[in-house]
Amino acid sequence: MSCHLPLFAMLSPTGQRGWISTALLAAAIAIPYLSGVLVRGSRRPDGTSTLAPALPLWPHYWLALLLFGLVSWHAWPALRAGHILPSLTNGLYLAIIALDLLLLQLAVGAALRYLGPGRFALVRRIHFILMTAIVLLVLAHIWLNSRLLHSLFSVTSVFFPL
Repeated sequence: MSCHLPLFAMLSPTGQRGWISTALLAAAIAIPYLSGVLVRGSRRPDGTSTLAPALPLWPHYWLALLLFGLVSWHAWPALRAGHILPSLTNGLYLAIIALDLLLLQLAVGAALRYLGPGRFALVRRIHFILMTAIVLLVLAHIWLNSRLLHSLFSVTSVFFPL
């Protein structure tokens, strides 16, 4: 009798938190862009029309805070381990930089939310640059450290040798 577990169940708890964090990162990034795409029109009392985002941004703010907590929980076992395999250090260093940038991103996002329109464009550009850097670092971390990706590539290399 064989037991087939779902792929996600075969991951370690740390790996599960990492993949959930990745999905949460994608959702947090998508909300402002969906808000810009999904626009509804409304009429002002003076008769002029205005466009407003169809989605509020409060889920973006809360997902960002939840993401930081989950990412910290994901990183904790590696950070407290003391000794790390040399093959994992590069990916871990990239992840630590991404975690630091995520904390900075939360501060910039809060400034973006509460600052007046004077420096809005500059802060928004910094927010976008930080998001891009975080995504690139997370992708590099996944590429270097994901047991799931490594196991998938080792299985596919059996079927599709180079």
